[in-house]
Amino acid sequence: MKRNNIKNYFIACAALVSFLTGCDNADYKILDNAIYFSEAESGSFEKITADPENVTTTSLNIRLAEALAEDVEATLVIDPSILEEYNAANSTSYEVLPENYYTFNKDVKIKAGDVSAEATNFSIKPYATPNGESYAIPIAINVTKGNVSTIGTSGKYLILLNQPLIQAVPVMNWKNHPSTDKEKKWNESVTEYSLEFWVQMDGFRINNQAIFNSEDIYIRFGDAMIDYDLLQIKTLGSQVNTVTHFLPNKWYHVAFVHDASGLLTIYINGVKDVTLQTKGGPLTFTFLEMVCSGSTYFKNNCKLAQVRLWRKAITPTQIISNMYYAVKSTDPNLMGYWKLDEGQGNMFEDCTGQGRDMTVEDELKWEKDVRFDK
Repeated sequence: MKRNNIKNYFIACAALVSFLTGCDNADYKILDNAIYFSEAESGSFEKITADPENVTTTSLNIRLAEALAEDVEATLVIDPSILEEYNAANSTSYEVLPENYYTFNKDVKIKAGDVSAEATNFSIKPYATPNGESYAIPIAINVTKGNVSTIGTSGKYLILLNQPLIQAVPVMNWKNHPSTDKEKKWNESVTEYSLEFWVQMDGFRINNQAIFNSEDIYIRFGDAMIDYDLLQIKTLGSQVNTVTHFLPNKWYHVAFVHDASGLLTIYINGVKDVTLQTKGGPLTFTFLEMVCSGSTYFKNNCKLAQVRLWRKAITPTQIISNMYYAVKSTDPNLMGYWKLDEGQGNMFEDCTGQGRDMTVEDELKWEKDVRFDK
């Protein structure tokens, strides 16, 4: 059925081109067949998880809409323009993976009478992403022999690579109280922001276990009149609690997104959980502190990772796309980015380069090799 759909698509394109350009029967004959990525029947790209420690493999299949009486030969080429178009359309910042990190057979041959070539296999070596880079392999078909051509986007394909986070995480209690230097005020005034992070609590013994605080936001587990395993934000004179009840010893990705209209949305694991219409207006950020309600209220242990504070309201697509992966630390929309992956010491680096590092009180404990997508 899919092959028939592809063929009908090619014939429709051919008819349209013939109508618009007045091409003769010979031109139509060329367009009546086409070479394409069979994966393009389902979409123009695929996302694969790149193993950070071992070689990752994937494959693409090239075929014809109809068999020919002659051999068809083509070369697979890297085409950065495919990636540029994708980034522009999806507000992403993928880069072309350097060629020394992958191999594939660039030459394709479909024998006379056949409709498909042997699968093209890609081997992708582990690569580093020190600044949160995201990589991709943009591939295009270039016909070198045969009375056939590509039509539309079916001769282009994107392999989007996502390398999962595997990192050390701090195990914190009230004694640690990480904070940026409150004497070095940021003087950030924004009408929209987003705060996203991974969090795991080992229990919920008491209310008011605050995990974040700044001038206009206060985020805590529990309040006097709500369950202690609900997450609450107090902001701009109002407050809202999550619908989701958090479980102990389980990782959750949380995103607070405040847009220019004053609408605050909380996402749990990429899914909208609850909204709050605040009064809006500018919010001030001059510092950020974590695990900060003191010995009276913070009774449990808390693990945090990948804390990202944005100067913009990030989209649901961006939340889902980036929750399991690092983001580019040089993104100008980042107000601060604390990976919390140091594994030692008493400092959490702000990897944006803006100098908003956090100092940690008392000695930290660390958990090694945490992976959030499993």
